Amino acid sequence: MKAIKRKPIVADVASQIRAAILEGGLVPGSKIAQDALAAELGVSRLPIRQALLVLQREGLVTLDHGRGAVVAPFDIKFISDLFDFRAAVDSHVAGVLAVRSDLDLAPLRQIVREGREAARQGESRRDLVVRFHTDQYEATGNQVVLRIMEPLLDHVQRVVRFVQASLVTKKQGSRASSSVAPLAGLRSQMETWDEHEEILDAIARHDVGRARALARAHVERVKQVAVPFLVSSVPPKARRTPQGRRARGLAGTQNQNTFAVTFDSLDSK
Repeated sequence: MKAIKRKPIVADVASQIRAAILEGGLVPGSKIAQDALAAELGVSRLPIRQALLVLQREGLVTLDHGRGAVVAPFDIKFISDLFDFRAAVDSHVAGVLAVRSDLDLAPLRQIVREGREAARQGESRRDLVVRFHTDQYEATGNQVVLRIMEPLLDHVQRVVRFVQASLVTKKQGSRASSSVAPLAGLRSQMETWDEHEEILDAIARHDVGRARALARAHVERVKQVAVPFLVSSVPPKARRTPQGRRARGLAGTQNQNTFAVTFDSLDSK
């Protein structure tokens, strides 16, 4: 992160902390050292605290009187529900756009072209992926969809980035052992952009049913990798307490850093 030289603004501080969380610089379950963060950004503690309150409302940070500020762990039930919700919304959005006769798809086509070029160069342009989806939400003209889905996409990208980084680490470690089973990973960047283009093609043809089906499948394919991976990241012996209830605050490792996976919302109340 870069020091903020002009007058501190809470939104700027929150943006930098949010980016560090989404990009994996601040890992799930890790404590946020507020004094060190203030010094790094060149601000006082006050905007740091205010920014953390903003991120707490977004679900990216938890504030505890005992531990202070902590990067929110992955709640598997929340993540699973999030993918289901997003699949339903994206399917609906694709259907709405497919009905439109006045829709200009040129901006979305341009995003796909830029994404393909980045993929050919081995670049992961998550910003373009997010734009591809948020531009569709905006195109519906439904401000509720846009406002709800924009922050939820942050959670999706956080999970995807974590899973991708973890799979790369595991695959690299498996090379030394032929007994390690091959890992099923997320799609390549090029495959992702292929799917994006298929969705646009269906929308352009006004094929409502296919557009909806492709948009839903696009999300569900990611869920089929991400959620099982998060579950498998928890040591088997730690998945349940002696009373048979799912354990809380379960810890694992990722590149020598600690992250947490919780099952809290799966517990019966």
